[in-house]
This record gives sequence, structure tokens and C-alpha cells, in this order.
Amino acid sequence: MDCGVLKLLQEVCTGLETLDILVPGKDLNVMLFMSPSPVQEALLAVDTQLKAVPSLAKVIVRVSTGKPDRALMVSMQKLGWVVLPMNNNQW
Repeated sequence: MDCGVLKLLQEVCTGLETLDILVPGKDLNVMLFMSPSPVQEALLAVDTQLKAVPSLAKVIVRVSTGKPDRALMVSMQKLGWVVLPMNNNQW
């Protein structure tokens, strides 16, 4: 997620309670080839920006294709994010 978009969310969407993000599965698969530390740092950076939106209570990450790696899914869930397949289909 672009930092400019996150900044815009903070400034404009002050009443935002739920953020539903669609992530192409291929983008998540690219993250699998990175070492865990940069992935964790990226997720924490995004989470920090999202937590700056005081009204935001729920983050839903929808994956458009494929199932994310288990470790990556767990990392996102530990941040309190809900990770689902697109359109609530089965993995």
C-alpha cells in the first residue's frame, strides 16, 4: 500500500471504521522470496500508518488469487487484520 494513500486515509477518511483491501495473490507471492525481517518491517509500517486513523477498527485483506503463505497470513493476523479470499470463497 502506497504511503501517500495511507496519509490520505489519515487526513480525509476520519470516520473510516473498516478498511477492505484487495491484494493480488501474485504480490503476496513475491513477498515469499524476501527474508522475513523486511516483510515484517513492511507490515508493521503499514499497520502503524493504519493505526493513525483513530476510527479504524477493522482491516480486511482480501487475496484475489491463491492462498498466502501460512507465515505471512499469521503475521497479518497477529496485527489484528482479517485475511480472506476474494469474495469469501474457499481457499
